Amino acid sequence: MTQIVLCDFVNRGKRNPSGAEPSEACGRRDLVARCDDHDREIAVLRAQAEQLKRALGKNAVVDQAIGVVITYGGVDAETGREVLEEVSRRTDTEPAQVAEHLVRWPRRTWLPATLHQVLDAALERARSAGSRADSQDGSRPASAP
Repeated sequence: MTQIVLCDFVNRGKRNPSGAEPSEACGRRDLVARCDDHDREIAVLRAQAEQLKRALGKNAVVDQAIGVVITYGGVDAETGREVLEEVSRRTDTEPAQVAEHLVRWPRRTWLPATLHQVLDAALERARSAGSRADSQDGSRPASAP
């Protein structure tokens, strides 16, 4: 009964060519099928919304982790993202998991040893690559105050 009421509510005001109400124009089977279609569509939309929420949450954590890398390594945002991606690749760990560790690190004052070593090595590579690029274009790093 709920399905028929739902379909009648969704289709209220829509008439078929014969002029009959939707529930009268088609059999119960058609209504149930339509309602099942609506239910499936709603379920798909809810799943997509949930997936989007998770993705946005992961992106927020990744952005925060890039901030940690920037602060810890003294690098710019682009380099921070590249370092995070390199650490993920070299440790064979999803970027979101690496990001979780990095975001928790300041509070816990602990980072898994392997992750810490790979992070330090990636930052060293990034800094030396940046120094080479600076010396090739003639610019010099700004001096500390």
